[in-house]
Formats: sequence, structure tokens, C-alpha cells
Amino acid sequence: ELCQRVRQLRRQIIFTHPLLDFDRLLVNKCPPPAYSHQSRQYLGRYSRPGPGLVLLDNWKNSPRETPLLEGQLPAGTVMHPDLSFDARRVVFAFCDHTPADPNTRQFFLWEVGIDGQGLRQLTGRAMDRLAGAEGRQTALIEDFDPCYLPDGRIAFVSTRSQSHIRCQYGGRYFANFLLYLADADGANIRP
Repeated sequence: ELCQRVRQLRRQIIFTHPLLDFDRLLVNKCPPPAYSHQSRQYLGRYSRPGPGLVLLDNWKNSPRETPLLEGQLPAGTVMHPDLSFDARRVVFAFCDHTPADPNTRQFFLWEVGIDGQGLRQLTGRAMDRLAGAEGRQTALIEDFDPCYLPDGRIAFVSTRSQSHIRCQYGGRYFANFLLYLADADGANIRP
């Protein structure tokens, strides 16, 4: 009983800190990947579907969830959300789980308003050539871990370099990840 009272008091003290003077949190409800590895767990083939982006109102006392993407995307996985500097937009990686063959599932970048409006795909669209380095296409191209930059562009991690790690087996390539840059609309992708 004493331990429980101490925990409640600790929680109350922490939540009254002046830097926690906000009532809303953005969280990502993402199940862990089906494979644990130092890098490959980020590939779409190992992702598992989950609810994705959720706003938590009144998170300190009795949290209320508001899903941001409900009904807007097929079953899939959301990873690595990043909130814009003005807190009006969220960029994130999404992997569509519609393809039956998990080896063809890919993460691409998407953006949505914090109100759930204006969902748009930034990478992996028809205008995105998905061109690998020097024309190579040995690894499935995937984009994830986006980050808004102060100048409006987006930095992200991708397998577009078409370089590979040494521990390959069974005729499969395991891609390396490099840092890439794109305009705010997903155009002009470059390492």
C-alpha cells in the first residue's frame, strides 16, 4: 500500500513539472517487428500491422484516444513519426500489408495533418522513379525514419543506394541504409 501511494505521488510530482504544460500527445501504436535484427527489422517484410498514429488527450489523468489514420489507409504499419516544427503536420513511414507476399511489402513516406486531414504519400508514388544507385535494382527500395528539417525539406533513411551488407545468404540481398533528402512534397530525392 505504501509503495502504491509513493508511485502515485511520484506520478503527480512528475506530471506537474512546468515543461509538461500540455494536454495532448502524439503516439504511435506499432507492434514490434516479427524479426529482431540490428537493421533488417525495419524492412516492410518483417513489419506487423497496428493502429498507427493516435492523439492522446488528457494524457495525464484519463487518456482519450483519437486515431489519426483510421479508415484512410489499408491495414499496415506506421513507424517513425516526426511532428513538424509548428505541430500541424506529421511525417511518417507506412508499410501497406495488402500484398500477400511479405517480401514485396515496402515502407514509404507519408504526411498527414495533426487533425487527420490532408493525408498524402510523399515517396513511392508514380513520379518517384525508385531509381537505385547506378541503375541497380537488387534491393527493394524502402524509405523510413523521416525528419522535418528547418528549411522545409525532409531527411530520411532509404535503401535506394542499392549497397548491401556482407552477411548475405540464399541469393538474397540485404540492403544498407543511407541518409536521403527530399523536398517537402517528396520531389528531388537525393543522397
